[in-house]
Amino acid sequence: MGGFDTEFISMVRSAGLPGGEDHAPLALPAELPVLGLSDIVIFPGNVSPLLVDSGASVRLVDDVVAGDRLVCLVLQKNAEVSDPAPEDLHEVGCVARVLKMLKYPDETARILVEGQARVRLGRFTQREPYLRAEVTLLVEKAEDSPRIQAMARSLERNAFVAGRFEGERLNSARVLRSRRLDQQDGLQWSSPAVGMPHAGAGNLGVRRDVFLAAGGFDARLQHLEDTDLCWRIQRTGVPLVFAPEVVVHVRLRSTLRGMFRQGRSYGRAQADLERRYVVGARPLSATGVDDPPSVALRPLGRRPVALLRAVGGELKGFVAGGGVGRQIWRIGWYVGHHGRVEP
Repeated sequence: MGGFDTEFISMVRSAGLPGGEDHAPLALPAELPVLGLSDIVIFPGNVSPLLVDSGASVRLVDDVVAGDRLVCLVLQKNAEVSDPAPEDLHEVGCVARVLKMLKYPDETARILVEGQARVRLGRFTQREPYLRAEVTLLVEKAEDSPRIQAMARSLERNAFVAGRFEGERLNSARVLRSRRLDQQDGLQWSSPAVGMPHAGAGNLGVRRDVFLAAGGFDARLQHLEDTDLCWRIQRTGVPLVFAPEVVVHVRLRSTLRGMFRQGRSYGRAQADLERRYVVGARPLSATGVDDPPSVALRPLGRRPVALLRAVGGELKGFVAGGGVGRQIWRIGWYVGHHGRVEP
C-alpha cells in the first residue's frame, strides 16, 4: 500500500478512557490478511481513513469487506516499497475493522478503519495475491501515557481539541532544515476565505457524539479529510481548541519523491475543498506544511504559462537557499492544484 500522505494518524474519540484494567480479550481468527502501511501507525481505538492504491491491496480489501471485515495493519520498514514482502514489515501490528469502503474509477479505494487490538505476526501462510499471517493477540493494560492523559483532560474541558506536533525526535537535522512542521505553536490556517482553523488528524481529539453528529470523515475525499472534518464540526458551533500539552512526535517525509507526491496530493485536495466551501468566492490560498501561516501559495489558473512561472519561482527560491525539500513540496502543490482548478 502506498500513496497515503498523512504521516501519522491517531484520533481519541472520547474523554472516558479506561485506565489500569486489562482489555477484554478479543476473539480473533488464527490468521488474518496483512496490509502494509507505508508511513502510518494505527492503534486500538483509532478511527482512520486510508487510501488503498495497489491492485493486490484493493483485492485484499474486497475480500475483507466480503468476510468478517478484519485486517491486520502493519507499518512497513521502508515507506518507499510499494508491495511489501514479509521481511519488509515490522512484527507487531494492529487488527482493525473496516467500517466503510469507497471505490474510485482509477481502481483505487478509500476505506475507514477502526483499530481493535495489537497483535504480533507469526508465520506467513500466504504471499499471493496478498499476504496472510498467523497472529497472536497482545493482551496488555490500557495505555496510560502522558499524551493520553493530557488528551483526556483536554476533552473534559472542550469537545474538540488539537494537540501539538513535535519534529526533532524523529527527524534528522537535514530534514528539519528543509521542511517546516505546522501545528507546533498553534492551529493551522490555510484558507482566509473560509475563516476557520484546522489541524492534522495525527493529534486530533473529539468527543464521539460530536464526531458522529458531523458525519465523521468523508470517505469521498482522497486527501485533507481532516481539514474537511475540522471545518464541518466548527460549522455546527463547536470550536477547535489548541492544546499544546498534548504532544505527538511526527516523522516527516525524507525523500524528494515523497515530498513532491504529498505536495501534489494536497494541492489537488485543496482545489476540491475550495469548490465545496467557497462557491462563487475567489480561490482559496493554500499554506503548505512547509510554510508559516502568513505565507500563502497562490492558486493557479489553467494556463500552462502560469504553472511554468510558479515552478520557475520556486526553483529561484531553492537557488536562493529556500531548501530543496520545501521547494519540491511547493512545486508539487502547484502541479496538483493546477490540474484541479476550473477554467
